[in-house]
Amino acid sequence: MKKIWMFLAFGVLAFSGLKADEIPPCFTQLERQFFAFRAVEQALALYEVPQGAWGHIVDELQRETGNIHQRVMSRTAGMKTNPFSHPFNRRGAYNLLDGTLYEILVQVLDKWGVRDPDSRRGIFQYLKEQSAPLIRSCLGENVTMSKIGQ
Repeated sequence: MKKIWMFLAFGVLAFSGLKADEIPPCFTQLERQFFAFRAVEQALALYEVPQGAWGHIVDELQRETGNIHQRVMSRTAGMKTNPFSHPFNRRGAYNLLDGTLYEILVQVLDKWGVRDPDSRRGIFQYLKEQSAPLIRSCLGENVTMSKIGQ
């Protein structure tokens, strides 16, 4: 299964004219680690999501992690300037990733009955805070950590 995703990711990169080495490895690491098991469970507990839904939410987010890169890259299709093409635009790439991650989280939370917008934003913000060291080391201090909805 992992080989299939790698093939698809390579195909998206090849189709878009990008070289895989233009995307910093830490960016891919951020895609893979954003929905970390422990951080997601902590966020769900903090926002009082029923514990019976935690396992399902974590499992679905882990499944969706394999689609993050493809989803981010599909957002570049209609863009005038692709932030992943040379030179790599850290802020633009992060903004696309940020929106994609939030979209995935909302879809999964909605499926499991977490529909309160404040809880969704809070859970996402918590996950961003947990990923902040990696975000800063990968993309620099000046990449904004703005809150969703502002």
